[in-house]
Amino acid sequence: MAVLLVAPFFSFLTFQNAEVGQNVRSLFVSSIALWNLIILRMKIGLLQPYLLKKRFADLHFTY
Repeated sequence: MAVLLVAPFFSFLTFQNAEVGQNVRSLFVSSIALWNLIILRMKIGLLQPYLLKKRFADLHFTY
């Protein structure tokens, strides 16, 4: 009898915990992907400094 009363709440809490875990996991993965894109753009900028200088020159000097 007690199992019938407790089981719905247990399954609901388990589902909520799994959903929170999934949200945390997806946030962690997306932050890693964003960080990798930032690092990649920095590496491209460091490998091609003339493009970086040209871009900043266009930003600083308005005609």
